[in-house]
Amino acid sequence: MFPKRNRKKFTALKIAFIYLVVSSLWILFSDQLILGITDRVEVTARLQTIKGWVYTLVVTGLLYELIRRSRRSLEQANNLLLNIIEGTPDAIFVKNWQGRYILCNTATAKALNCTTEEVVGKSDRDLFGEAEAQEIVENERSILESGQPQTLEETVQLSQETKTFLSNKYIWRSRQGQPKGIIGIARDITERKQLLEDLRRQTHSLQALSAVTANAISTLELDDLLHVLLQRIAAVIAADAAIIFLYDNGTLYPRCGVGIPERKLERYGQISIRGLANAIATQNQPIYIEDIQRDKRFRAASEKTRSWMGVPLKRNGNFVGVLQIEWHDLHPYSEQEIHLLEITAERCAMAILNAQLYETTKQLQERLQLQIERMPIGCILHDRQMKFTDWNPAAAEIFGYSKSEVLGKHPYELIVPAALQSEVEEIFQTLKSGHFSARSVNKNITKDGHLITCEWHNTSLRDAKGNFTGVLSMVKDITEHQSIQDRMWRYAFYDAVTQLPKTELFLKRLEQMLQEYQNQERGTFALFYLSLDRFQFIKYSLGHNIAKQLCMAVARRLESYSPTPAMLARIEGDEFAIILETVAEHSDAIHICQQIQNELVKPFHLSGHEIFTTASIGVVLSSLPNIDAESFLQAADTAMHSAQIQDTANNYVVFDEQMQAEATRKFQLDLDLRRALDNQELMVYYQPIVSISDRRLSGFEALLRWQHPLQGFISPAEFIPLAEEIGLISSLGMWVLYETCQQIRAWQQAYQISFPLTVSVNISAMQLKQPNFIEQIDSILNTTGIDPQNLKLEITESVLVENTQQIIRILEQLKARKLSICIDDFGTGYSSLSYLHSFPFDTLKIDRSFVRRIGIETESESVMHTIVVLARNLNMEIIAEGIETLEQLAHLQNLGCEYGQGYLFSRPEANSAIAQLLASGNLHL
Repeated sequence: MFPKRNRKKFTALKIAFIYLVVSSLWILFSDQLILGITDRVEVTARLQTIKGWVYTLVVTGLLYELIRRSRRSLEQANNLLLNIIEGTPDAIFVKNWQGRYILCNTATAKALNCTTEEVVGKSDRDLFGEAEAQEIVENERSILESGQPQTLEETVQLSQETKTFLSNKYIWRSRQGQPKGIIGIARDITERKQLLEDLRRQTHSLQALSAVTANAISTLELDDLLHVLLQRIAAVIAADAAIIFLYDNGTLYPRCGVGIPERKLERYGQISIRGLANAIATQNQPIYIEDIQRDKRFRAASEKTRSWMGVPLKRNGNFVGVLQIEWHDLHPYSEQEIHLLEITAERCAMAILNAQLYETTKQLQERLQLQIERMPIGCILHDRQMKFTDWNPAAAEIFGYSKSEVLGKHPYELIVPAALQSEVEEIFQTLKSGHFSARSVNKNITKDGHLITCEWHNTSLRDAKGNFTGVLSMVKDITEHQSIQDRMWRYAFYDAVTQLPKTELFLKRLEQMLQEYQNQERGTFALFYLSLDRFQFIKYSLGHNIAKQLCMAVARRLESYSPTPAMLARIEGDEFAIILETVAEHSDAIHICQQIQNELVKPFHLSGHEIFTTASIGVVLSSLPNIDAESFLQAADTAMHSAQIQDTANNYVVFDEQMQAEATRKFQLDLDLRRALDNQELMVYYQPIVSISDRRLSGFEALLRWQHPLQGFISPAEFIPLAEEIGLISSLGMWVLYETCQQIRAWQQAYQISFPLTVSVNISAMQLKQPNFIEQIDSILNTTGIDPQNLKLEITESVLVENTQQIIRILEQLKARKLSICIDDFGTGYSSLSYLHSFPFDTLKIDRSFVRRIGIETESESVMHTIVVLARNLNMEIIAEGIETLEQLAHLQNLGCEYGQGYLFSRPEANSAIAQLLASGNLHL
């Protein structure tokens, strides 16, 4: 490549050469062209003139274009150079031979706090002080004389501000190489110089601080530490004396000093405490006094002291004491020295706090060791290999080994059974891996070989870097406590009679199995819910003790039958539940129900009694979707109740979707029934009771009816058992009794009734159990004002087998109030005909099941004949219910039955229909 100047020269020669060639060719060919056009002289002359004009015009145009392009190229180069100069943050300037600025960029003017116009034309003497300008002039003269560029560091004063520039200066030469002036590039390095100076000072301070605190902070003995610190501080700042006051319980006291005789330290300190030291403690700030002998505020502890300085010793807001420094000669004030002493004081405070903490820790360790020795629970320390390093007397009492016998031994060698070593190892590894603590209950071996239960609280020990160093174990012998807890747990979750799990434990296991089934971790299983038939009859006939024995015998028989794996529980009373995991489908469940029934049908021999029982069984399979344990058990209970009410030989039902819908309906019916009375949905209907001999009306039976707003009439067979189940039957029964008594009174007042009209009202077993039953009867009789002889209370036969003596007392109180009492549904319960005379009944009502079988079963007719004869012998009236045919009526007439009711005579009717009947006067039905 050619140098730039050579390239320009070559270009100019090339243009001149081209111009010469083109001009020669133009002259040659243009002349030839003219000669070829004409040979006339005057024409030729004119063409030559025109040729000259054309040539002049073309050459002029070419020269103009070349000049224009050269000027534009030069302008672009100048603009580029100007942008570069203006864009740099460094000051760029040019001076002529006389030292005046002929060019400078904006950065130069800004550095001089001027504009470029104010700089150009001026010399350094116009801009800087005389001494500074003279130095700059001499430096530039040296550059001009030597002809060599120089890099200079120049400091100048500008508008009360001192700035330092790093300048690169070299000679500005003409095209002929002659010096014309100076070109300079300067950078403001004022901040960098200040940073370097600050760094130097900090380095000096750190060196001084290091000289004071090096190795001293590692000293934990407080007196030695303070002495070393004071000696080093005095040496670093050339002090004649130094003293440290420590703060304790609100009081400063001199703890250590150098340059002061020890015998005078106490007196010396007292003077300072009353003066300067106390002022520092109060203000919590450094104090410097250049000449304390002349200061009126404070008194010097020594006549030799001239300059005095004190700084508070504090760390993270904790005031530790005061550091006091003295000089015997005047010592000038230094911010750097104050700052150094403050940092040193903080380091000293940290070292003092560490030393004090060490002393406190040492005392605490001694106390802790004493507490460990006297601790009532075992305290054991292990090293990294889990070997014993400490063993308190309580541990010795638990395990029987003395401290000397266990130190250095591993737990596996002495107190951990071989079968449990893997579990203990897992705990140790957990603690080693980063866990802070681990609690466990383990079996351990004592020195004499006994197996005990211990509760362990293990805590990992780590050093400051987090490295595992051992384990602290707290241990307590809980053998007796565990035994009591086991008994309490068994009492809480196991039935005391059968020793089977209770409902709570059963539900926990069921919930776990359902979760596993839903997670596809186990196969299909089934829940069997059993209720013993005739259990209440057995309990009240043979006593509670026999009933308990029966429950125990049933439990043992179910345990011996149930295939494994299974769980058997007593839910309540005579109800049991079994979980079987071997049931895959519906047919398997039916087969197991049959096997259970076959086992239970065998007689039980209990205290000289041979007892027979069966069970109603409800079954639910785990394939039932989206159900929890409570609902699962409830589903089985629902199936069991369905089995109880079905009229088949097989008393077992497998829960299905229809039963679920029925259970849902029953739940909704429960809610609706609770609101029915308030919503006036309940009403009393009346069914006539007639004389069988002449079919004349003799009375009515009051029957409760429910007209549901959405479902219409609900059968009493459905809602009466529900009312008994949910505890509403007592309030409903009293409402029916009150409504009936009011109606009797209304009929008596409205119509002339020539016969003693009686209305029968059913009384439930739950009503009879109410402690205020008699008071409620009295209240209704008094409120309505009816004659008690117009009211007859019907009691079902099943009530008689429960609390016989209590029932007799209640019935006698009713009889004393001249109320008639009827035994309802006779022949369907468990009462004995031999003790029927024990109850003060006035009327006996034959159950409809016997009437329905008239003409079908001779056995039923024989039973009815016996009942009629018995009632006559006991002077009771006889009512047959459910009469629907003339054949049934004729047969009852032949038996001598006095009264009857049924659809043959009339259905139950509302009050309005009965009112029309009474108003008509036609009382023969």
